[in-house]
Amino acid sequence: MTRYIPAISLALLIACDGNSVKIDLGDTGDDGGVVPEDPDDLDGDGFSTDEDCDDTDDTINPDAEDGQDGVDNDCDGYTDEIDVCEGAHEVIQDAVDEAPDGGVVLICPGTYAENLDLSGREVTLIGLEGAAETVVEAAEAGSPVITVGSRAEVVIEGLTITGGVATSGGGVYCDDAELTLTTSLIGGNTAETHGGGLAGDDCDITLELSVVTANTAGGRGGGLYLEGSHGAVSNSLIEGNVGDEGGGLFIYNGDVDVVDNEIRGNDALTTDEELWGAGSGGGGLWMGANSLVRGNVIAENHTGYNGGGAFFYRGSPSVDANEVLDNRCDEDGAGLYFNYANAQITDNLIEGNEAADDAGGLRLYVGNSTITGNQILNNVANDDGGGAKLSHSHHTFVNNHIEGNRTGDAGGGLELDNDSTAVTDSTFLNNQAYRGGGLHNWRTERSFTISDSHFEGNTAGDCGGALAFDNNPYRVTLENLTIQDNNADDGAGICTELVYRDPEDVGGQEDYYQRSVLRLRNLAFIDNNASDDGGVAYVKAGDVDMANVVMVDNEGPGAAAIAAKLEGVVVVNNAILSGNSGGPLFLLEDDGEIGIRYSDIFDYSSIGSTVSNPIGVDGNISDDPLFTSGFELDPSSPCVDAGDPNIRDQDGSRSDMGLHGGPDAP
Repeated sequence: MTRYIPAISLALLIACDGNSVKIDLGDTGDDGGVVPEDPDDLDGDGFSTDEDCDDTDDTINPDAEDGQDGVDNDCDGYTDEIDVCEGAHEVIQDAVDEAPDGGVVLICPGTYAENLDLSGREVTLIGLEGAAETVVEAAEAGSPVITVGSRAEVVIEGLTITGGVATSGGGVYCDDAELTLTTSLIGGNTAETHGGGLAGDDCDITLELSVVTANTAGGRGGGLYLEGSHGAVSNSLIEGNVGDEGGGLFIYNGDVDVVDNEIRGNDALTTDEELWGAGSGGGGLWMGANSLVRGNVIAENHTGYNGGGAFFYRGSPSVDANEVLDNRCDEDGAGLYFNYANAQITDNLIEGNEAADDAGGLRLYVGNSTITGNQILNNVANDDGGGAKLSHSHHTFVNNHIEGNRTGDAGGGLELDNDSTAVTDSTFLNNQAYRGGGLHNWRTERSFTISDSHFEGNTAGDCGGALAFDNNPYRVTLENLTIQDNNADDGAGICTELVYRDPEDVGGQEDYYQRSVLRLRNLAFIDNNASDDGGVAYVKAGDVDMANVVMVDNEGPGAAAIAAKLEGVVVVNNAILSGNSGGPLFLLEDDGEIGIRYSDIFDYSSIGSTVSNPIGVDGNISDDPLFTSGFELDPSSPCVDAGDPNIRDQDGSRSDMGLHGGPDAP
């Protein structure tokens, strides 16, 4: 039988009176005194398999010296490392110069006054105790703290980089190189031109799990400036940086993605209205690239011009699932501004932003973008577009929720300015404006449609509680809308009106205006309230064609339902009007006209002294429509198969009156 005795017992040293005595334990069993190898230390170097990274080689163990042989001799996870510590190298640059390509420089805690040049090198720098304890501070002004160029491949981990003053890239300058920055801090650096914290030109960059803060650039990119570069900035904090454009980040050309960062409290100071065609800015982010911007918190940034949170120029960026909160601008687009861009703008929360001029939340100027699934909430603009303003474009606006926004002039929720954007499947709630509480459209450039949307609780101080249209020569079609509980002085539901402009804006033509042309199909106007004229509609200098609409329980002292003025023309077909109150149903002034055919006019106080009674003429009736839920008609309703005989329902029968009749019924 063999008895295992720990190896240390075989050579026990006892110190006694200065003498060492070796105790020989003698024969340990019937194996002749042969002690087997420790099964947990195969190479006999005193380290078990769990501790030893190569237990087949006794020259490799945690007590070994690391050489320059491409092997991790000391089992610390690094190959060919050189230490910068007391008693070893004390200057980082010396260690870098000695390190082989692919080598690692391990830096002990401390502050190192150096300007490092890593150009042409393949090297990794690691602060052993992390950025809080390992600081590289510029030794002199005039060059970056760290320069990475000449096709270098550099990894920087766990360092603070500070105090740099340079023409470009105060903290780090990366030119034609590959750079990875992780768990590091770039702060308190200055660039005379671009990239206060870091400047990259043709830089393949990965910046992650890092902080970029309190850097300043006299030009672009207070925190980061990346031109013609590739890679990603992710899971980092970009805070408190200042530049002329792109206070936090400036990214131009290339394809640097910006993912899962917090971009907060940065400032872009520019007030130049001619930059990039429509002015610039980008308090948090300036981007002119086909990049992904996803999952970021972009908050409390500011610009002296456009794009308090972010400014996008041209390109086809994807802007997805960001939180854009409490940003400010001194001109347009406090949240996000897109200038000549073809963007995908999806599933963002845009809330609490404030613009001194237009577009509290979202601004698009020219381009062809898709705006889908966003929440645009509680934004403020002093002029137009409390929630959003779109100009000179034909975008797609789908499944967005616009609530609680307000503006001093037009378009509390959404302003379409010289714009023909299709709006569908969207909700407009509790927005406020002087004109067009929910939506305002001015001067269409082509025909378009607003469909399958809900307008409720919106308010206009003047005209168009839910929607207002001014000077729109191309037809706008409204289909399958619910317009409910909106308020305005005139036209609580919808309004068309001429708007005079400064003659200099319209080629010197005095009193310039154009008639607005609207086509309404399958709309429900419910419980809207005008303090003056038009609980449902106020039509001034416009042509409005309504078919298969319901107007129920709307109010207005001058006109409970429709007012037509200044040659405004309204044609109503296959409609049901019931329970409208507060004044006569209709009002005509200044050559306004209303024509009503095949409609049910029921439960009203008076038709109106300016209108001939249409009941009993042209297929009009006055009977209880017998609504069921959702304004469906009871089978016994007098409105079933009583609509215009020239219009067919979807089943091919003669059309019903009301919301669910006609070929376009929901």
